[in-house]
Amino acid sequence: MKLKDTKILIPQIPKEWNKRLRSGHTNIWNEHSYNSELPEVRLDPPMRGLYAERFEDGCY
Repeated sequence: MKLKDTKILIPQIPKEWNKRLRSGHTNIWNEHSYNSELPEVRLDPPMRGLYAERFEDGCY
């Protein structure tokens, strides 16, 4: 199995969050969100080439 095929759940990102921006290697949720109660979350991958992907039960 290749590293690209590995899925790791990101528990910090609830499945209800769907406003994601990719800036280079960084994934950003809720940047400039209309709902000021939602925190802005930025995640950098632990290894170049990995990225966050949304599935039915959350982000991996």
